[in-house]
Amino acid sequence: MLKNLFTVVFSFLFISLNFAQIKKITTPNWVEMQTYASEPKIDFDEVTQGTLILLYDQQTEVDKEENYFKVVTKITENVGIQEASSINVSFDPSYQKLSFHEINIVRNGKIISKLNTSEFQTIRQELDAENYIYDGSLSAITHISDVRVGDIIEYSFTRKGYNPIHKDYFAEYYNLNNSHPIGKINVKITSKNKLEVKSIKNKLKFDEAFDNNKYTYSLLEENINATHFEDNTPLWYLDANFIEIGNYKSWENLIDWGTQLFKVRDNLSSSLLKKINVIDKENTSKGQKIAAALQFVQDEVRYLGLENGISAYKPSSPNKVFKQRFGDCKDKSLLLVTILNRMNIEAYPVLVSTYLKKTVTNLLPNPAHFNHCVVKVIDENKGEYWYDPTITNQGGTFNKVVFPDYRFGLVLKKGNKDLEEIFPFADNTIDITDHYILSEVGKGATLKITSVYSEAEADNIRFYFKNNSIINIQKEFEKFYSDYHANIKSLGKPEYTDNLKTNTFTINETYKIDSIWEPSYLENHIGIDFSPYTITNVLSMPSKIERKTPFELSYPITRSHTINVELPEAWNVNEDNFNISTPNIFYDFDVLYNKSENLLTLKHLLKIQKDFVSVAEFPGFYNDLKKLDNELNYNISYNKGGNTTSTGSVLKYLGIFMFICFLLFFTWLAFKLYQYNITPKIESYYEENKPIGGWLILIGIGLCISPIRVFMDLLSTEIYLSGDWLVYFSSEDFSISIGLLLIIETLFNAAVLVFLPLIIVLFLKKRSSFPKVYATFLIVYLVFILSDSFLASALTETDGLTGLEEKQLLKTFISTGIIVPYLLLSERVKETFLKSYQ
Repeated sequence: MLKNLFTVVFSFLFISLNFAQIKKITTPNWVEMQTYASEPKIDFDEVTQGTLILLYDQQTEVDKEENYFKVVTKITENVGIQEASSINVSFDPSYQKLSFHEINIVRNGKIISKLNTSEFQTIRQELDAENYIYDGSLSAITHISDVRVGDIIEYSFTRKGYNPIHKDYFAEYYNLNNSHPIGKINVKITSKNKLEVKSIKNKLKFDEAFDNNKYTYSLLEENINATHFEDNTPLWYLDANFIEIGNYKSWENLIDWGTQLFKVRDNLSSSLLKKINVIDKENTSKGQKIAAALQFVQDEVRYLGLENGISAYKPSSPNKVFKQRFGDCKDKSLLLVTILNRMNIEAYPVLVSTYLKKTVTNLLPNPAHFNHCVVKVIDENKGEYWYDPTITNQGGTFNKVVFPDYRFGLVLKKGNKDLEEIFPFADNTIDITDHYILSEVGKGATLKITSVYSEAEADNIRFYFKNNSIINIQKEFEKFYSDYHANIKSLGKPEYTDNLKTNTFTINETYKIDSIWEPSYLENHIGIDFSPYTITNVLSMPSKIERKTPFELSYPITRSHTINVELPEAWNVNEDNFNISTPNIFYDFDVLYNKSENLLTLKHLLKIQKDFVSVAEFPGFYNDLKKLDNELNYNISYNKGGNTTSTGSVLKYLGIFMFICFLLFFTWLAFKLYQYNITPKIESYYEENKPIGGWLILIGIGLCISPIRVFMDLLSTEIYLSGDWLVYFSSEDFSISIGLLLIIETLFNAAVLVFLPLIIVLFLKKRSSFPKVYATFLIVYLVFILSDSFLASALTETDGLTGLEEKQLLKTFISTGIIVPYLLLSERVKETFLKSYQ
């Protein structure tokens, strides 16, 4: 609210320019005058652009249809003179009158009047003209002379008149957030009727009073700090200081108002009836008729909004829209509804918000919350379908036309009482296959790209191709890929196939890369990086892990990116898989290698699962993105000495060798431990050669399963058995602390693989050393995994353990706490394990 009021717009579409008779009148007697402090108690370090708002005062007389405003601004730096000395107030001349009360400069305590109505200009500015929307509003503009640093600029005015389309309804909202500090805000509304008030996520609220048969709602705040907005916060997220007020009692109340606005009262023209008859006769099924009507309204009736006065809410007659072949969203929606209803197909206009989404359900009924109009259709099988008539060149059958994720809509149907939820069905997939043919090591390559766009992505790329020349598209595509390969050149125009029925758009491109190899960070190596650009273009790494608001995601989208590389000779490639699956994103990465064809295949799949990440989920999401970011770029490198290798494969082999050495060392140690004897204390009542029984059977089963489970875990983790633990020491992310932790983990895993079979042998042979050896193993294992888990979390800066890790730690802690005392104290154990090493 404040931002729009104080921002000077420098680019206008000048449709009219004249010197208007702006009235000068005294301040209305119903206004309560407000004082302000020239030095408010705010943080002056937050003052930007050289201006400070000392007072924002808005007072409303609902019954008189008058809105009074007063703005007081102090100029703190010379850069603020330009903005503060220009006054720009908009109004709609079709139903509003604008009167100014004062324009003053306060300098050193003296008031200098600058109000001269003859110096005002009225300009018809169309701020949304680039979107073909013209609202007919005027701006009264004047420029104050002789403004200096330190001056205080005061101006006040009244706008009289409400849009007659609202009749006796009143609704207003106040977004009191501002990126600048404010000295004082005063808001007051007076009405003979009681109004509904709602505050969103803030402690501010209107004080309500009733006096002289009138209700007064007032809010007064002083020394308001600046609000700092986080990047990637969804538009639907309303932060603190959002208050709304109005007299719409329910959504049903608003639906009834909208139903009357969209009621067609004229008989349909003969030309429109003729068009409807053509659609009706040329198509047999209702689905085909829906598709034909939608295609006509979308593609043959252009979008143009003339929305001054009541036209901002009331749609034009379908006859008029059909004849002129243009209209805004509500005009086109009503035309489509009229055509379908005439063919006995149930259809209704729907008011939606393109940005509020689910938040609209938490607000008071207000037509201003809706900035768009679409259509709901019900076919003969009671199937519900949603269409946006303002989108052009959409593909798909009538039941598979993509609808944007508006989430909730107000269906203007008599008897409806609430908003309806809209569920997006599309995946909006882009499937890319990059096929590299490497001629020889150190030389160039041929790149063939096949791109398949589906659903909304097909609609978007279809629109792009229709609006650009094929030569321009070829140049833009070549420029795009040059960010990844410097010496790339297109070998021909992109070839495309557009399948409207399946709504898929396929593009084939071919490029020549003169030199694709680049120096590697490994000495005497050259390499190539392969990046799934369709995924990196969708996901961006947040700047920090702390967050106070939800994080917006592009939704719904799916990206599949396959990179095939025909290698010039045999290559050492370690096949691999990486996977992230959370409520927010799903990502899968596979590295495959076909030895017979020397073909390396990298498969990336990303699916965004939600439209936002909550504040509670964000730390985990941030850590997942860090892991994903480490996997996105894949590098192959070549040793100029003649060895072909994928990055770090030499170190991998060395890592495998070292792991085997660790196994051999612990095997020798295990043999020594096998010879370790404990002299048992034998009681006279002990049964000779007592068999293993009781709870020991369960312990034995668990022991026998443990080596298999540990080995499977190591196979799934791969980093130790494959030697990847040593590759880390050559990476750019190397740190001594993490390196030491990896060495200790590798040693521990090798020890576990050896000592578990030893403990099983001791158990089966009923050796006297078994209880102490196994109890010691369990305690050491528990201490290690606890220490390792928390150290790993601290060193990698992850926010604690995952739920699965916590459960595993808890299970280990409980089982150790039960088994260890049993092994050391149980009479059954003492009587069973009595045999010594021979």
